[in-house]
Amino acid sequence: MKIFGIGLNKTGTKTLASCLRSLGYDHQSYDEDLTLDFIAGRTDRVWDKADRHGGFEDWPWPLMYSDLAERYPDARFILTVRSSAEAWLHSLSRHATRVPPEEHVDRQIYGFRYPDTAPEKYLEFYDRHNREVLAKLGDRCLKVCWEDGDGWADLGRFLERGVPDEPMPHENPGWEIGRKARLMHHVRRKRERLQYKLGEMVGRTPAPFPLLYQHTDAI
Repeated sequence: MKIFGIGLNKTGTKTLASCLRSLGYDHQSYDEDLTLDFIAGRTDRVWDKADRHGGFEDWPWPLMYSDLAERYPDARFILTVRSSAEAWLHSLSRHATRVPPEEHVDRQIYGFRYPDTAPEKYLEFYDRHNREVLAKLGDRCLKVCWEDGDGWADLGRFLERGVPDEPMPHENPGWEIGRKARLMHHVRRKRERLQYKLGEMVGRTPAPFPLLYQHTDAI
């Protein structure tokens, strides 16, 4: 039985990955190349990877949950969420300025590099994703929030298997970037906000990738 973590990034996906590995799943985590392939419509390699592994989380899997549910009728899904949409946005905003400047696949997904460019669009994205996942997948999906105390017992009941007698892992990897990278983020962030404001003035704003991916409605 395949298990797909389909929560957005910065919702505790790395903690879920550690849990799935502890439970013995042959796990596939974030893959930038696969994500870009999926966005571009090149799905052969994406499906090959999905066919060969048992556990998954992070991009590109949240973007394609509808197709995954259809292709793997026995699969189960785990939706990781934060204690609030605002907590998620704050975490994602910090993350955006701590990754190497070239590591911005998020722009292909959300439409922006930096969440504070258009925070309302991010919050809408987050709420829409979570709501539609639960509506579409029903009891095939478990919603968990590590901050609210969900843990091994919830996973064990949902996956119908024993869980380790040990504390829940807590994974929150960060990047160490240098002064040059921080300066690049500062410049790009100011430029993106300016471009967005100018675009709003003339009626042209970036269209976020959710317009294209497998949701029941576009944002």
